[in-house]
Amino acid sequence: MWWMVAGLAAKTLLGQNAQNEVAKAQNKLAIQNTAKQLNDIALQRAQSRDRTEVALFNTQQQKLQAQSQVGLQAASSGTMGASVRDAVATVNTIAGRQESGIRQQQATQEVGFQLMSEKVIDDGLANMNLDDPYNTLFQSALGAGASMLGKWAGDKLSSSSGSGESTSTGTATAKASAGYDLWGSKAGTSKVHSW
Repeated sequence: MWWMVAGLAAKTLLGQNAQNEVAKAQNKLAIQNTAKQLNDIALQRAQSRDRTEVALFNTQQQKLQAQSQVGLQAASSGTMGASVRDAVATVNTIAGRQESGIRQQQATQEVGFQLMSEKVIDDGLANMNLDDPYNTLFQSALGAGASMLGKWAGDKLSSSSGSGESTSTGTATAKASAGYDLWGSKAGTSKVHSW
């Protein structure tokens, strides 16, 4: 009998080890794919930041050039005072709006990159087998053992059911072959547990 239990346990353990290896391979592939996608997103983010820096630099250069032209025109025409300051303020306002638009666009792209990263991570986790292999192994072994125990108990009870024991229906003293009733009382006693 015990050799059958040991054989079933070994079969269950070996089958579970194969399933664990498949799960490990699946998880490794999911991690590699997730890492590749996150790397691609980081590359896109870096390129976007570089483009933003170039655009901000170009805006700054255009602003300086426009301020210089305003100063040259004022000097050549002999204009001074409020009109020159107003022209420089207009150039600064236009440049500020351009810089603000560029920064706002980059902030929007950063949010998009963050959302893409979170989606890739969620998809990667969904593709992984996160079951605890030891818990799965324990559950398989427990199920196999319970099946064997149930078969053994059924065989024992069926072989002793013809021994002439009387069972009363509806009472708590129904006797089992092990000498105890269903509630754990010693067979043959009239004491009934009422917990």
